[in-house]
Amino acid sequence: MAKINVDTTKLINGSESIKKLSNDFTVIIEDLFNDIKNLNENGIWVGDANLSSVNKYISIVSKEKGIYTEYAKVINDLGIKIYNYAKDLEVTSNDRL
Repeated sequence: MAKINVDTTKLINGSESIKKLSNDFTVIIEDLFNDIKNLNENGIWVGDANLSSVNKYISIVSKEKGIYTEYAKVINDLGIKIYNYAKDLEVTSNDRL
């Protein structure tokens, strides 16, 4: 019977790295969209109240936040799946030894 050698330690370490990158990405997205949301308050971009281009820009860009948040979640879920896969492989291989 053929054997497959799998280094579950590398899979686990890789999954942890993926989850950390996902969390870092989430923080960056939150910071970025908070900065965008405050553009009209920090004096960088000025305009006339509700009719200003900054408020239109904030409204349009804010709708895209969900796309990036979902992307970070999908990446995190991938890290979790890889971790669980590695743990399942460890259990399976330990049961056969």
